Amino acid sequence: MRYAFSETFPLSAETIFEYFRSPESWMRLYGDGEHAIALGNGWYAVPLARSPAPLVVRVVSSSDRTQVDWVFRGFWRGSGRLTLTAVAAGTQVEGEEEIAIRCLGPLSYFIERLVLARVFRGIWNRGWRRLRRLASAGRLRARPLPGDNSCGTQEAEQAAASERTV
Repeated sequence: MRYAFSETFPLSAETIFEYFRSPESWMRLYGDGEHAIALGNGWYAVPLARSPAPLVVRVVSSSDRTQVDWVFRGFWRGSGRLTLTAVAAGTQVEGEEEIAIRCLGPLSYFIERLVLARVFRGIWNRGWRRLRRLASAGRLRARPLPGDNSCGTQEAEQAAASERTV
């Protein structure tokens, strides 16, 4: 199954990148309160609602906070890429993801079309809605992961504190 996307948000590329820099950070957009499980060597098991198995995924490259590439293994196979581009309205997020169920071979195509396409579109749409809410609330900084000081600013810490109280 191939899912291509092009979305624009009134947020900085740096803010959006913080949600995609690692599978662990994806949980802030797509998760239901669960955490990604580190498997070692950069691999993570990312639990997803209504998914038969967690995504086992690793970010294989990210460049200048404008592009992220990832691959899947285990139950799922495939890869994805996301590119962030500054535009007048904020940041355009473009990319695609190719994903299939490894163990089903040719049957995977039919299962993808009948069930998984809707599930994965729903997962991506959940993330897009959360980014839009973030923008409409005026929170222009991504909240850091627990113990992560990569943003390194008081502003990011204050934004994270205000999100916890809302």
